[in-house]
Amino acid sequence: MPTIIVINGLKLCIYGDDHAPPHFHILGPDGHFQVDLRSFSILEGGRLPQHYRAVMDWAREHQHDLLAKWSDLNERG
Repeated sequence: MPTIIVINGLKLCIYGDDHAPPHFHILGPDGHFQVDLRSFSILEGGRLPQHYRAVMDWAREHQHDLLAKWSDLNERG
């Protein structure tokens, strides 16, 4: 599970051989969250705490790169 970035102690990770839709994981003291890379909706983990906003802002700014990384790690065939 490559950690892409750590912001304020929160890890943004993308797992290899993971399920669709393309998404990333945020690991922090308030839990584990899965976030859709296209819509940025929360797929798992409930409501995202407000102090996770910096991670989400960074992810939105780097959406293209994160989608490419997800594809690299999850290519089938």
